[in-house]
Amino acid sequence: MFWSQYAEAGHPVPLSDQLKQLVELHKAAEQAIIETLLGAYPGHGILGEEFGSERLDAECVWVLDPIDGTLNYVATHRDWAISLALVDDGAPTVAVLADPVAGRLYTAIRGRGAWVQPLLAGAAGTDDRAARAAGLGRHGRRRHGAARAG
Repeated sequence: MFWSQYAEAGHPVPLSDQLKQLVELHKAAEQAIIETLLGAYPGHGILGEEFGSERLDAECVWVLDPIDGTLNYVATHRDWAISLALVDDGAPTVAVLADPVAGRLYTAIRGRGAWVQPLLAGAAGTDDRAARAAGLGRHGRRRHGAARAG
């Protein structure tokens, strides 16, 4: 439930409590994304907003912001998203932006194009087209003979 709904019901939530809840939500979302990514791609690095970085010297590094547009999220405006990008050997290769409010998923692969499609509930982790298109096989290892995007 958004905080404004509490306020509309006559139960205002102090700003300090809103910010505390938001930081907790932000950390929990980032941790869940990191665990999912490192479970699928254990040799990759991570650059996150809340937990900092891990293995930035890895060939592939994920850059993430689990609530991109935090102030809009707090104000319940629609302009926030979940942002994720894959940097391969220093070059941005794959980008994903999930807009849960609009129900859209934006994806882009360097040198191949960008797409928008419906964001489906429960679909996380079920489609590895972006990884395959970027030349990554199981656990993020470059497939034999796969060309780098770009």
